[in-house]
Parts: sequence; C-alpha cells; structure tokens
Amino acid sequence: MDITFETDGNNESSVFNFRAAGLIVRDGKLLLIKDEGMEHWYLPGGRVRMFETSGQAVRRELKEELGIEVSGLGLALVNENFFTLNGKKVHELGFFFRITTDPDKLPEEDSFEMDDSDGVRHYFKFASVTGIRDEFLYPVSLKEHIGEILDSCGASILADSELYEK
Repeated sequence: MDITFETDGNNESSVFNFRAAGLIVRDGKLLLIKDEGMEHWYLPGGRVRMFETSGQAVRRELKEELGIEVSGLGLALVNENFFTLNGKKVHELGFFFRITTDPDKLPEEDSFEMDDSDGVRHYFKFASVTGIRDEFLYPVSLKEHIGEILDSCGASILADSELYEK
C-alpha cells in the first residue's frame, strides 16, 4: 500500500504523498522523466509503500521504470512540496537520492521511451545540469539548487510552495 492518502483539509479535497526519486547523472546530464500527456518533467521514482524505506522504494521504482539495479545510493535532498494536480491540493514529502548504477544498463541515447512494468509509457531524457533552469521541471526548488545538491556530499532540505496545474 502506497503512503498516499486523501484528506479533507479546510473543506477542500487534498492529498498527502510520500515519494522517493533518483538523481542519475551521466556526462554532466541529469535523467528526467515525464508521463504520456504530461507537460512537466520530474525525477524517476515514485511512491513509498508502507513499511518500505525510501531507499528501498527508489530501488524498486527504478527497477520498475528503467529495468536497472541500483548499486549505491545516498540521500541528497529532502523536499517538501505543495502544489495542485488534477484539481486537488497536494502536500508531498520527497526523498531524493544520488544513484549509482551500471551505465551500460541505460540506453545510450539522451532521449528515449520505455514502458514500465505496469505498461505505462514514460519519456526520458538526459538534460544538461547547467541548463536545467530552462526545463519545465518539478519540484522548482530542485532545478534552482541542483548544482549545489550534486556538488554536496550531504543532504539538503528545501521547501517548495509553487502551485501548478496539470
């Protein structure tokens, strides 16, 4: 069971979501993902399940989405994000990890498409870290601080209150 639930906050339909995602960098480029029909990009990963650590979740999600095994991970960012999606206000807590994996297991192209283990079509691209501010990427704080996040050996904590609609 995913750690996501609907609430009735201030008589409005709202959702809490606990997410884990991976920072996969190759040749100075960060791997981004978007789903069919979405305009914005985000980092590969997904919802954490009950009694699953965020590290276990990101390993599982990257296996499901990309078919890769994670050989190493380190917490890079904890992000609290507030936004609107499909008419619902969302409060999301995201744990983002630096990922080590076998680079030969990823497609060589900078842009590619894959169906995940559930048959959902995803679009991927490696985007230049130096040009990430030009991407339509959420959470916004990630693109504003990606350089320092990747350069740090510790973890950052950011809050993002930009609202967006799908």
